[in-house]
Amino acid sequence: MFLENYDVELSFKIKELIHLVSTRIEWDFSHDTTLFYDLMAHLSAALKRSVAPIPQMNNPLLEKIKIKYTELYQILEESLASVFPETVFLLNEVAYIVIHFASTYEKKSKTKKLSVLVICSSGIGTAKILENRLKKNIPEINEVLISRIAQLDSLELGSFDLILSTIFLSGFRAEYKVITPLLLEEEIRDIQLYIKSNFTSTTFLTKDTRQQINTTNDQIESFQEVYKGMKVANQILENFDIKAVRYSQTLESTINEICQSLEGLILTDAKVVAAKLMGRLKQAPIGIPETNLALFHCISSEIKFPYFSIYEIKEPLSIIGMDRTSIKMKRILLLLGPEPLSDYDQKVLGEISASIIESNLNMELYNSGARDEIYRLLSKLFLIELTKYK
Repeated sequence: MFLENYDVELSFKIKELIHLVSTRIEWDFSHDTTLFYDLMAHLSAALKRSVAPIPQMNNPLLEKIKIKYTELYQILEESLASVFPETVFLLNEVAYIVIHFASTYEKKSKTKKLSVLVICSSGIGTAKILENRLKKNIPEINEVLISRIAQLDSLELGSFDLILSTIFLSGFRAEYKVITPLLLEEEIRDIQLYIKSNFTSTTFLTKDTRQQINTTNDQIESFQEVYKGMKVANQILENFDIKAVRYSQTLESTINEICQSLEGLILTDAKVVAAKLMGRLKQAPIGIPETNLALFHCISSEIKFPYFSIYEIKEPLSIIGMDRTSIKMKRILLLLGPEPLSDYDQKVLGEISASIIESNLNMELYNSGARDEIYRLLSKLFLIELTKYK
């Protein structure tokens, strides 16, 4: 609330909306902070759109949402009119807002828990960002398997409820959706619509049943597993630094110089790793939108152990961002992992990549923060992950 752009008035109205809906539907939505922040983001954009409304689209998926959640849809339509009397919400907009409330409800209802296969060219980096955004924004998903293209032949594709890919798959034999590594808001809504239309119950539970539901999710992890994760995290922290790149006239020369500086300690063959990093760039954009950052990452047998550091270049280089727009890259976030990548390596490296876009504050830290500031952020990140298993 101390941020200059935080809309205090809207936050109060959203709390009022949640209270009204909770009272009418007799289901307490107020305990889900994710719902509050999702509504803040969605309604902030929706209120701006109301000035110049987008055309009403005949979307069959939205029609299914309206039918499946008839009670909630009607209550939300009336509650929105009460809280925002000067705004006319189109039917499509109301249906999208229904999705947010329905997602919170389904966390404690009898919705089928879904498994998702995420296909990418590398097992770390952007795929982990995608995994975290999926779990954060779509609570129905409780299992995400990250797979590289080379591993697909060993998988039973029919066992997954949904298959997503960050790249086009020529000749792929199963249905899949191509999405951006950042999982944009529009893509999240499309996936939510698909899930609500195909995997959820058709009505809300009865009042008595609602009051009886009490689910818990217990996570069990052995001491040995925690210890192995701690060792990986500590190794990354010991080697983390922000370094200046002397020669950066071209992107390729910059990557070559960085890899050469790591040969012997981190890498056994700098040329092989540099080629892999450049090859990864050709497969998909790695620039982070609205920043001066690019996330270079790969796994290779020429990498001795997990590694993360930041490299600053003197003259900005143009690079394509994950949203397909150009950015001026000033900092390279280098994330490297050995091949084969253990579960512990992947988890720790994935936590780093996911943290980059977790919040505006994090992005600003990675974008311009000092070494000690980012070191503290990484330490806190690893500690939070560790405390989940106390």
